[in-house]
Amino acid sequence: GSSNGIWFYVGSSQATGATTSLTITDHAIVDARNGGISASRTSETLPTPTPTGNNSSGIVFDDKSGTVYGNVTLNESITINQDETLRVPNGSSLQSNNNLTNSGTIIVENGGALTGEVNGKVIYAPSITTESLPEGKVNEKYSASLTATGSDPINWGVTGSLPEGLTLSEKGTITGTPTASGDYLFTVTASNDAGSVSKELTIKVKHVHSYGEPTWEWANDNTAKAIFKCEKGDDTQSLSGIMSSKITKDATCDAKGIRTYTAKVTFGGKEYTATKDIEIPALSCNTSQGNDQPYDDGGPFTRNECGDVFDRWGNLIYDAPDCVVKPKPTTSPQTTLKPENTTETTLDPVETEEPEQSVEPEKTTTPKPTTQASSTPDSDVKVEKENSFGFIWWILGGIGVVIVGIVAYLVIKNNTEDDE
Repeated sequence: GSSNGIWFYVGSSQATGATTSLTITDHAIVDARNGGISASRTSETLPTPTPTGNNSSGIVFDDKSGTVYGNVTLNESITINQDETLRVPNGSSLQSNNNLTNSGTIIVENGGALTGEVNGKVIYAPSITTESLPEGKVNEKYSASLTATGSDPINWGVTGSLPEGLTLSEKGTITGTPTASGDYLFTVTASNDAGSVSKELTIKVKHVHSYGEPTWEWANDNTAKAIFKCEKGDDTQSLSGIMSSKITKDATCDAKGIRTYTAKVTFGGKEYTATKDIEIPALSCNTSQGNDQPYDDGGPFTRNECGDVFDRWGNLIYDAPDCVVKPKPTTSPQTTLKPENTTETTLDPVETEEPEQSVEPEKTTTPKPTTQASSTPDSDVKVEKENSFGFIWWILGGIGVVIVGIVAYLVIKNNTEDDE
């Protein structure tokens, strides 16, 4: 080195267009801070130090700017003055080992590394960490922030087309309200005193459908579907309703009833419902067996005087409230009431010749039958009395026949004896 820095001699005056080279190895320091590296002719190419081999590494100062090449470990002390800088580029590293005095600025670019005890000002170049941006929706507010590592302050810029209605601030915030749908590709750049870095990003903007209340379509089988129409476009969505029904008004003998059908759908996180009333025919109050009339959904039924409704198999399908059916009076079987303490005797009729004279049978007094206190109708008692008197006369007639037979037998026997 000299007061003029480092000079390269390229031979005679005819040696124009010569190329020079500078190779550094073993953590060497090339110090040309007194005038830089130059050549005697302006047409020559100035050297670019490049590491060569496994041990090719070092630091080259070209006037007030130094650059680290390869992986350098400082084995001797070095000072960066106040108006000087030392740059650690991508692919290089610097281990200071307490031998570095920094009164100027050390710049660590993306991909470079600085380790060990370092004092003074160190600036790290920005590195964009944002991988992707959220989708936007037309006519809805949008906000997203870009992120980067590096020393502050970091300023942001953009080239290309952001979505219409969006802007990027210097602090890296994208805000606004998109006005058109589409996929927008653009490039953002983050910069600080150490350098800048750029990255391509995309924002996808969708058209958002805005739906109001649905219109309902009811089918003949009492099912329904909800039709949603976009308020700002031609898009429509159709959803089948989840159906349920219940009787909301009972049919009576004098009035029709109502069955209410309900349809429900969930759309856009909100539940919508619709109802439809169907009339139930009035009930018939005829309680005769087999009187089939329409009830509810058309099934046959019979109805008692209380209002309870039964299907054709006798199953209760409607229980009238606050009503108890009184039991119908039952008719006792027609039986003959026997006199107390009287033994019933049945005589078989005997075939005999007609007697010459008849003997009047004895008159007997038969006690009247007693009736139990019950709900048996008077007509049944009358029948029982008539049956009782008929039975008595039948007994008396049998006795008379027996007496006539005996008398005839005695007469015949006497005549026989006289003949003998």
